[in-house]
Amino acid sequence: VLGKVLVGFLHEHLPEVVKLSLLVRGRRTETAAARVRRIFESSPALRPLREKHGDELLKLVQSKIEVIEGDAAEPLMGIPPHVLAQLAPRLDAVVHCAGLTDFAPDPRMAVEVNVRGARHAADVAARIPSKRLVHVSTCFVAGEIDGANPERVTPGVSPNGTRFDVDAELHAIDTACAAIDEREGGKKRPAARRGRIEVGTRRAKSLGWPNLYTYSKGLAEHALTQRDDLELTLVRPSIVECARSYPFPGWNEGINTSGPIVWMCSGFAWKVPMRAESCFDVVPVDTVARGMTLALADALEGRAPEVWQLASGDTNRFTFDRALDLTAL
Repeated sequence: VLGKVLVGFLHEHLPEVVKLSLLVRGRRTETAAARVRRIFESSPALRPLREKHGDELLKLVQSKIEVIEGDAAEPLMGIPPHVLAQLAPRLDAVVHCAGLTDFAPDPRMAVEVNVRGARHAADVAARIPSKRLVHVSTCFVAGEIDGANPERVTPGVSPNGTRFDVDAELHAIDTACAAIDEREGGKKRPAARRGRIEVGTRRAKSLGWPNLYTYSKGLAEHALTQRDDLELTLVRPSIVECARSYPFPGWNEGINTSGPIVWMCSGFAWKVPMRAESCFDVVPVDTVARGMTLALADALEGRAPEVWQLASGDTNRFTFDRALDLTAL
């Protein structure tokens, strides 16, 4: 979702951008290039570009977009070495926004996509001249703490102050999951998957992260900040929600956070257990795209802070009480 809006936003508002190289995973029946073409031809996220350029859009795409077939879960993001050797000298920065956003995923998948995937993106960034990586994380890596939390990463120290090592943590997760699979008679059995999620969630909570999503995103941040071969910028959105204006007001894709709340309140859930004054920190997807563009521009100028927070709770606070008022209206 975020990637589509960012690509459309850059084409719409920054026509001076010469070339975007998009890493796209192909499918069994569709190449990466065909997939990108289909998205530009039909995705609502790119409707403004179709309306603006009409039949000339595909020519624009061919001239300004380079499609690289790969997979973020593979070493060097699945880019063949000879392709990367030609590509790397032409890149100004690597922007990594691929990720698994499920709060309770299989820990193996969360680690593979969110932690090792981030490392693969970093390995690519380390090979380009600027060494610049803009990595999309989440503001909820702050974990289960109260009060103000500084916008920085202290490598090897979890939200609750526990010291840990990323590689040791990954080894522990892999070992625990393997033991559960053996005990339950195979990794595909439902009981094995439930067991993996339970042990992963316990491990996350023991370090101060509330779930496997924030745990895996937190591990990725710590893994990246410990590298000395990168110029790193971390972008931390809060809950990415419907568009404010681009591609059009209210656009989103898939199930967002507000949708289920509205659905519950409009039907069977006459009472919702929540504190009225608690912050419901949502941020429009196009606001995140704008913030990422600014973070990237500052990174290219060499003046970006290590962490960008893209959230609404500090200066434009939205409470659950107000969210329910709007739902009722």
